[in-house]
Amino acid sequence: MSRILFRSMLPLLSLLLAACGTVATNVWEITEVAPDREVVAIPTRVPPSATPIPPTATPIPTETPLPTATFTPEAIPSTATALPTSTPEAPAVAMPEGVEPLPDGFAALIEAGDTAAGLTVFNATYTMPNGQPWACASCHSNTEGELRLIGPGLWNLGLRAGERVPGEDALTYIYNSIRHPNQFIVPPDASGAPYPPNLMPEGYGEVLTEADFANLMAYLLTLQ
Repeated sequence: MSRILFRSMLPLLSLLLAACGTVATNVWEITEVAPDREVVAIPTRVPPSATPIPPTATPIPTETPLPTATFTPEAIPSTATALPTSTPEAPAVAMPEGVEPLPDGFAALIEAGDTAAGLTVFNATYTMPNGQPWACASCHSNTEGELRLIGPGLWNLGLRAGERVPGEDALTYIYNSIRHPNQFIVPPDASGAPYPPNLMPEGYGEVLTEADFANLMAYLLTLQ
């Protein structure tokens, strides 16, 4: 009888449990024991535990944005070898012993010289300190072909004067050839005839003024 009653109550118990929303844990207790009867287990409701504690939600860490890399361009050192800013000067050539350098400012006087006045000096006759008369035109030609009179012809003098004596430029060579004619004797002419020393007198540096000297040289430089 008890077993039948228990089975008839099972649907009702299921409805009650479904209505509560919480499934009760069935614990079977032995309520009565009789020697002539079977042991009957009557389910008893175990009250649900208190309001369940929801699990603590672990916050999802916010992704930290990576810092934006800042590129700072750096100057790349140049490996190229710097070129010299100025052309190195050629080593100075020692001036031959006894050569008289041009007086300060004399080159400027030649550049500003009066060539017509220089031609006059070239044709004029001057009395040397020893009393002898001399004229440039009497010994030197001033025409093309470098014709030899007594001394060498003077055509193209400005072009070859700088190549005569190492260490002397054209102006220094012409200046010293007039003032000190025996200091350098030119090579023989095209025929092979030499120029003897003392052919030209020394003393023009004493009879010519500085202006006459500058004008004469300015004129000689035009012979080309």
